Amino acid sequence: MRSRSFRACLLLLAAFAPPALAQVVVPTGAAFSLGGGSLDLGNTSLQVGGSFAVGSGSVQNADSVSILTGGSLDGGSGALTLFGDWSNAGTFTAGTGTVNFVDGGIAQSNISGNSTFDNVSFVSATGKNYVFAVGTT
Repeated sequence: MRSRSFRACLLLLAAFAPPALAQVVVPTGAAFSLGGGSLDLGNTSLQVGGSFAVGSGSVQNADSVSILTGGSLDGGSGALTLFGDWSNAGTFTAGTGTVNFVDGGIAQSNISGNSTFDNVSFVSATGKNYVFAVGTT
């Protein structure tokens, strides 16, 4: 009987516990593909050292996106929404996808590295600054 009570308590704890949030890291040599799925980062970061393909899916609520040296991010036909910084030291392939920079409690977002976007939006209702690093294209 105790075993059942213990299991019931664990189920209740799991049902009412807040979701665990952590940044997503794709390490060197690894590959991750969303396909048509979605990934809510819950205000944490995406760090790509390997290969990350958005496909027709979406990445939402990203704090910042960092494409490390040797890393590649393929936007496919999907959408990526972030409110923090964009740093590209690797390869960004826009595809026909969209990158949305939005408010999020941060007064300034920094964009660094060379990135060519197919569809990009910079939206702010709070007067947020979007700062491009010198030499960034």
